[in-house]
Amino acid sequence: VVATDVTLANADWSDDPWMVSVDRLAGEIDLLSILFGPITIGDVEISGARVLFETNDEGHFNWALGSGEPSEASSDDGGGPVELVIGHALVNDLQLVYTTQQSDPLDATITHIEFSDDGTGMLDLDLAGSIGKSPVEISGRLGTFIGLINVGAVENDLSGHLGSIEFESRGRIAELATLGGADLTVAVHGPDLIAASAIFGLSTAESGPFQVDLGVTPAADGSNLELAASVGAMTAKIGGTIDSLTDPGVVDLTVNASGPNVAVVGAFASLQGSIYRGTTLLSTGGWSARTGASTSKASKPVSAKPP
Repeated sequence: VVATDVTLANADWSDDPWMVSVDRLAGEIDLLSILFGPITIGDVEISGARVLFETNDEGHFNWALGSGEPSEASSDDGGGPVELVIGHALVNDLQLVYTTQQSDPLDATITHIEFSDDGTGMLDLDLAGSIGKSPVEISGRLGTFIGLINVGAVENDLSGHLGSIEFESRGRIAELATLGGADLTVAVHGPDLIAASAIFGLSTAESGPFQVDLGVTPAADGSNLELAASVGAMTAKIGGTIDSLTDPGVVDLTVNASGPNVAVVGAFASLQGSIYRGTTLLSTGGWSARTGASTSKASKPVSAKPP
């Protein structure tokens, strides 16, 4: 099957008419799988595609399709996971654009992305492209494909770089839609924080090599978090629990930071008073700092609970 000039209409409030446009799409479909399932596509090739993600002033997302209300034809037992198998896919010249009414567009160009099913549903992934002017490469294993398309259980063993930033991620997420049941580790490091921040249009006064190590494990009422970070001579550790990674309501974290500049450490660790997140009250205890010939320290317990 070959199709050219494929388009998907955008939200009616957008100035851009197309949410997706594809110059050429080709695929090989197992016809019997359409009748007996799962639908199996042996090979897919896409070239010259553009995908747009945008939000308007009211916060509406262009990919939020439909009204969100159940249709008359739907029922509690009528739906199930999408069953689809793709043996191999190759995408060349894919442009991803994210824009809001308040900021400049963020462009990512995927020069080449290829993945193949390893026979277990996991995907061997190879990606090369750029975000802005910074090259990006990612390789490793991701899946299962069924878990990805159904926003369900997903495993990953990936590594790569964005500009001078190198990263690795390994582990499993039981429910991708909510990041529930996450059991994973992530490591990010680079030679200079100022150069890394500039990739995302951010500024920082701190310079030097940086390292961030994040560990997430399931907890009885959410997730355990362990984060260690360093930049130059400054180090920080954050540990505790959080009830939800996507919509936190109850947070119990402790922050410890040390470094040669007490002003920087204090700015990082000196949360004071009470902070509300929506209807959630963040209650913070007092903090202390100690300066010596070359080091300063500050610690801060942070907890959150509904008022």
